[in-house]
Amino acid sequence: MNKLMASRVFKIKEYLELVNNLDVNSTNWQKKFNTYYNLRLKPQNLAEIIKHYNVNKHKGFYYLVNSYQGRCAVVFSKLLATENANLPIIDKNVSEFFGRRINTPSRAKSFYADLQEWYKNYLKSSMFKKYDKWFVENVGVNVSDYKKVDLLLWLAGGLDEKDKEKIVECFLIGYENL
Repeated sequence: MNKLMASRVFKIKEYLELVNNLDVNSTNWQKKFNTYYNLRLKPQNLAEIIKHYNVNKHKGFYYLVNSYQGRCAVVFSKLLATENANLPIIDKNVSEFFGRRINTPSRAKSFYADLQEWYKNYLKSSMFKKYDKWFVENVGVNVSDYKKVDLLLWLAGGLDEKDKEKIVECFLIGYENL
């Protein structure tokens, strides 16, 4: 396992710590969340976003994005995916990997819908079965299939073009259809 992969596996372990100690109202948890996802939000801003999230999370991603002023789609997707391991995360790395921009709420919502559909299809594919086998043998961390794919997308997002092509060739055929 190369250094980049090892660092991403460590991130999955940090993610599990966030999930296992889930307390979105705790300032300590919020600080870990902010650091883990490299959000660079001031504590009071994150607290305000989380307050809105707590009241409205049952209404889903689209409502959260529509009802909050500011560009918080990425934060809301990460909060939802931290609480529900079967939801995808949208962020700069993932959107760039798929060649999509998420700089407006409408683009973020469109990408999120497309990404959810892509995950459903990818998780049924033979490519995912191949990746899942590799993941179990090489990573050995017990996480949802969605988080396994998150790791793959994070890994591919941090590679140069040559190494990215190897990952795509091995595990991500069909990604360009998103």
